[in-house]
Amino acid sequence: MFWNKWIKKNRPSTPQRPKLKAPAELPQPVGQYLVVNLGKDPDWVWELKAVVKPIEGDKKSARHFRVYDPVQAARQWVKIIDYHTLDEYPELILYEGNFDRDTHAVAFSVRESAKAA
Repeated sequence: MFWNKWIKKNRPSTPQRPKLKAPAELPQPVGQYLVVNLGKDPDWVWELKAVVKPIEGDKKSARHFRVYDPVQAARQWVKIIDYHTLDEYPELILYEGNFDRDTHAVAFSVRESAKAA
């Protein structure tokens, strides 16, 4: 009969990643750390973008971030959608680490590509 065309068929479910936020400006503590502690040029630092994801654990304010240069990504014709997009393009990641939104504590790990630049 024709009525069964509206019934959804059971499809095998594929594991979905949690929806993450799109790239945004650097979080204030991260940008401040780059300028003050690492001595980077403020004009360059505040042009960078970051993708952030929550850290699974006991603290809800803890976040893991990745910093990249949007100009460099555009030159390579890469559109950064969320945090996991940079898994495919690790050469674009300049800095990554963790920060806490409540205490403003920042822990960095400098990427090798950033050291060479």
